[in-house]
Amino acid sequence: MRDTATADKPTSKLAKGFAGLFLVLILAGLAARFWLIDKANEFTGPMHVTAGDGQVYLNVSGAIARLSAKGDLLEVKPLREAGLPVDPIDLRLLESGELLVAGQQPASIHICETDNWVCRPLGGPPIGRIQRQFKVLPAQEQGRWLLTDARGDTLWQLDESATELVEMLPAKTLAGANGLTFDAEGNLWVADTDKQRIVELLPTAEGVFETGREHSGVNELTIGERHFPMLIETGPDKRLWVAQAAEFSEAHSDLVIYDPIDGAAEVVSLPTNAYATDLAISGKDVLLTDLERFTVYAVDGATREVREF
Repeated sequence: MRDTATADKPTSKLAKGFAGLFLVLILAGLAARFWLIDKANEFTGPMHVTAGDGQVYLNVSGAIARLSAKGDLLEVKPLREAGLPVDPIDLRLLESGELLVAGQQPASIHICETDNWVCRPLGGPPIGRIQRQFKVLPAQEQGRWLLTDARGDTLWQLDESATELVEMLPAKTLAGANGLTFDAEGNLWVADTDKQRIVELLPTAEGVFETGREHSGVNELTIGERHFPMLIETGPDKRLWVAQAAEFSEAHSDLVIYDPIDGAAEVVSLPTNAYATDLAISGKDVLLTDLERFTVYAVDGATREVREF
């Protein structure tokens, strides 16, 4: 599976001059946003998204865009201006209203106050051991964070007061771990990509985790070998919404909805060749970024209607 990170790409003076307008066109959802499609390789499409409290934050083309829950563009902040990695690997809006921005190569985590874009690093050198894509989730204990590690095939815990990461699972429990979420009951679930499953992780008396329930990504609802769970969020219906891709063809993705107890329950078909890179919950909508199409989809959590955000 291809990483969701992309390398910085050189831009011409003309392309740099158009970059701001291009970004606005993308986010506004106008048909004209494709007028620079021949220059698309000079930009990155919407990569990561997070939402909460009536706002949506979107990473696109080296900037963080803040939008309303209806998709109105409110602010664009170039990542370099905030001293942040220009190619984030994860975004997460925290309950405090702060924005978590994670970068890779080298791995880093920053917590930002979005009213003034003052950002502080989290974790420091210990997280440098993570070499590829990872996802971050606040643990249920304040001051602790859970990090999946796609290359290290594991789950780490980061304690803000500690100097090292703590491995939370026995070796080879996970393979290519990606998205993670707490379900409506407070149980932790991980998209265990290379093992083609979503898996529940339960805390043990020793302070680490062990596996609980699991549901295979290979089931009667998956289409076209889209057996690889990549992203997972707890949806408005309190079930697990999972973006699944086809091996070596991540530009073919759908959403599979799992009941935590009974397993795969529904599938939401995405447009042909959709390349799902991130999921977020915004009110009754499930938002999904499509890197290749420079698009953000909104899926109605009740009707399952898919529309452009």
